Order: sequence, then C-alpha cells, then structure tokens
Amino acid sequence: MSVLKVFFYGTGHWSQKYFENITSKFSDKIEILTIITKNTKFRHPFFNVEFSLNEAIKKFNIPDGFIICTNPKNNISILENIIKYKKPILIEKPILLPYQKNLNTISLLFKNNQFKNITVNHSHFFHKHFIEIFYKLRNYKSYDLKIIDGNFGPYRNISPIIDWGPHSLGIVSFFLNNKDKYSVIKVRKMNYIDQNKFNTYIKIVSDDNKRIFRILLGNNFQNKKRTILFKNNYIEKKFDLLNSKNKKVKTLECLLEHFYQQSLSKSQNTLFDTYSIALYSTKMIKDLLSRL
Repeated sequence: MSVLKVFFYGTGHWSQKYFENITSKFSDKIEILTIITKNTKFRHPFFNVEFSLNEAIKKFNIPDGFIICTNPKNNISILENIIKYKKPILIEKPILLPYQKNLNTISLLFKNNQFKNITVNHSHFFHKHFIEIFYKLRNYKSYDLKIIDGNFGPYRNISPIIDWGPHSLGIVSFFLNNKDKYSVIKVRKMNYIDQNKFNTYIKIVSDDNKRIFRILLGNNFQNKKRTILFKNNYIEKKFDLLNSKNKKVKTLECLLEHFYQQSLSKSQNTLFDTYSIALYSTKMIKDLLSRL
C-alpha cells in the first residue's frame, strides 16, 4: 500500500484531531513528514516541526501532498506557495475570508483543471447518509430547502456568518450547482448580543423563484441543532446530523480516506466539487455580510 507523505500546516485544536486520526487510523496510508508553523515556540512530541516551507523542502524534498488546517486568513498565501507543486491539497474551510482582496486571484488559480485535486472539508459532503439523501434531489427544478445550523458558541473574533456560514451556504451552493444566479430576499440578525455573537435568518431564491432556501445559522442557539429539510410537491426528506445514526459516521475519517483515495486517482472524478463549493459559498457570505 502506497503511503501519502504530507506537510501539515496548523497547530490548533482541530489540527490535534487530524493528528489523532492520522496516527491511530491512517498510519499505513498518510504520514506527516513535518508540521509547518510560524509559531517558533511550538513543539510536538511525535512530529517534526519546521517554521517555513523552504526549510521543510530542504529537509524532506517536495511532499506527496499538503494538509492545511490553520487560521483561514493565512490560507491564500499558503496556497499561492504550494499550488505550483501540483500535489493533492486538503484544506479546512473557510478556504479564505470574504473580505480578503484577492478573492478573484484565488478563483482564477482554481479554474485550471490541475487544481481538481484540492479537497475542502465541507463536512456534509463526506457524510454518506447526507449524500444518499441529497445528491439526486438537487435535480428537481422546484423545492423548498430549510437549513438550521448552529450552537451556543463557539465565540471567535469573526462574524458567526463567516464561522457557521460555510456549512449551510456550502449546501446551498451545491444545490445551485456552484454557479446559478440567485437573489437574497432577506438577511436578519436574531438573538443579537454583539458583532461576534448572534444568529442570522437568511432567505435566498434562485433566479426563476422555484428553488427557495431558508437558513437559520449562528452561535447563539440554546442548543446545538443541525438539520436539513427538503420539500416539494413530490417528496419530503429530512437529515439530522445529530441523530444517533448520523453521529456514528465520522466525517473526519471519511474526509481523510477520500483525500487518500484521490491522491491515488489519476482521473480525480468525484461526486462533488468541494473547491467550487468553497469558492461559491464564500462569495455568498461576502454578499450577505454587505447586506447586514
């Protein structure tokens, strides 16, 4: 079995989840050659640590792939440095922040087919039950899709629309084929405490007004809730990420397996295109923030 040798960007809480999974469940498939960080005080008891890409390449040569799980404000500069190597990339969302000025630059970089091997962790798309239910439903021409996605926290130094938005709006982007035109009918803050703690109700419709998306997201819910309801004249389907059946699916494990299998594939064909989902949903978030 071929082992994918990667450079890993990131040292935070979610990075630790990656380290645990790779060490315990993917040690025969994925090897972290080094962790790259700007934090010169950081050390890891098991993995090598480097403080620049150049130093990492001097020591290990160009790796088989890259995993990026760091502050999203750093993602564009990291991508611009590693894309030239044409290696598989796994990156956490948001792939970039909506206010970063070079959003168009990164869009242009991704238009070339050589970047089809970029995988973005839009976690719903690595959940087999979600795909089983919703993959074919987007072919309907008319429907109402309701999404509730939020929790009591976490509280970060960014708008909860940027933090929680990629989950819900990634799904909307998928249903809009990552390209269809839409109109924002309503954006309303709810349960507002301050600029980094509130919920948002959003209504979006397709240009023909036949596909309607109603979303409630944020970090000021009483309890965590993550549901999706699809309904039209013919069918009604619901997905609850938190029910016992769906909680058994470990999306991070599914993501790492997908990333590994994609690294072995020459065709790079997938059921869904997560980098287009990431870019389109980021543009939607930018549009929503401008309306608040």
